[in-house]
Amino acid sequence: MKYYPVCLNLVRQNVLIAGAGQVAERKIKALLKFKPRLKVVSPLAVPAIIQLARNRKLDWLKRKYQTSDLNQVVLVVAATSDRATNGKISRDAKKKKILVNVVDESRLSNFISPAVFQKGKVIVAVSTDGREPKLSRDLKNFIKEYWDEFLSFRRRG
Repeated sequence: MKYYPVCLNLVRQNVLIAGAGQVAERKIKALLKFKPRLKVVSPLAVPAIIQLARNRKLDWLKRKYQTSDLNQVVLVVAATSDRATNGKISRDAKKKKILVNVVDESRLSNFISPAVFQKGKVIVAVSTDGREPKLSRDLKNFIKEYWDEFLSFRRRG
């Protein structure tokens, strides 16, 4: 295993998402639960991201990524459909010592996102070190499905 599991406090922290397609939408929805200040940069966006911008849940810059987008950012997710742009984002972020996740390119990332579910004050994160994301997702869903049963068994014991 090469990734050290950690929980980050992103409340009111500046987070950049480059890209505004379906993958970016999933990342955004997961991040919003933790109340960061989200900035999305992309010339186009899927309807859900446009709606989040209209509802002031995030700031959407309707243009291509620029290195200056990383100013005062603590974390960045590169989710564009352009490998060259994702690579540039990775290099720029690493130069500035910013945590970067390039979706589907763990070799360009210095962090990966585990499969996560939250129930009350408990957060469960499952990771396969980036090697088998579908297994992580399925195990997370299994735990989620049997969570209440686990708690009722635990209380009886």
